[in-house]
Amino acid sequence: MGQPLPKPPLVDFSPEKNPHQHRQAVQSIAAVFRNTHPAVREKGADWYKNVHQATEKGIRGSGLDIHQGAGLVAAVSPNMDWEKNNIDALPEIRSLKRADWHAIEDSEANRKYHTAMAHRAAGAGNEEAAEHHRMAAQRTPEANSALQGMSIQSATTSGLLKAKRIIDGEPVNEVLPRRTAPKTNAFAHNIAHPDEAGPVTIDGRAHDIAANRMQGWEQGRGIGSADLKRGTSRYEHIEHAYRSATQAIAQEHGIELHPHQVQAVTWEGGKAIEMSGTTKSGQPRKIGVRRAGQPYV
Repeated sequence: MGQPLPKPPLVDFSPEKNPHQHRQAVQSIAAVFRNTHPAVREKGADWYKNVHQATEKGIRGSGLDIHQGAGLVAAVSPNMDWEKNNIDALPEIRSLKRADWHAIEDSEANRKYHTAMAHRAAGAGNEEAAEHHRMAAQRTPEANSALQGMSIQSATTSGLLKAKRIIDGEPVNEVLPRRTAPKTNAFAHNIAHPDEAGPVTIDGRAHDIAANRMQGWEQGRGIGSADLKRGTSRYEHIEHAYRSATQAIAQEHGIELHPHQVQAVTWEGGKAIEMSGTTKSGQPRKIGVRRAGQPYV
């Protein structure tokens, strides 16, 4: 999609420092919520509750509790097509044998090695060697064979290994720590506790809606950390916007909402906006973000 767009400026929601930026982000989120079709809005508002129920069903008889089940779902969520796969991941993960996990672990070690070698070769100006190592960093045939026919084949290898750590009894908040994995940490919490206000799941689309600016999925957004030792992270700034927008929406519509419900509704509404209209050639738009740099509202 050409050169990556620069990240929008960091939103500071302190009324004393940047009240204008605060209002813009809140208004963007509220406008997407307001313009989302009522049926889609209802689906979004119930999304986490429905996934919670499906997770409870998926872990039945496994010895896992809802926090672990939610952690498994969150761990493998990157790259997963939720409309098609949803909770298939739970029985699939539990069905993997020891040899399968060994193949997955070896594949991750292979990926890390060749990724490091690719960076080294690129730094030395040897692009041919760098490309060789990039190609070699793909999932190994043995790991692909272990995952063949499963929906979790589209999950990241590192995500699968995080799921294994949870199955082995490691606490979810240590496997998916708030500081270095805020999105998956929040995702697990929202699934496990859909009726509680808590952290907000901020992914690329949730970020872009708050910034009112579509970006391609390869664009970095600077939301990979939270709970910094010093200052407030970009993730937390965007999270704050959804909390403020939730208050405004609840007052406007006279309803009770949690921030993660507003995030789910606007995520669905934002996706519809991204796929609306026509392409430059006048053809109907079908999939993905194709209008990088364009506003949602």
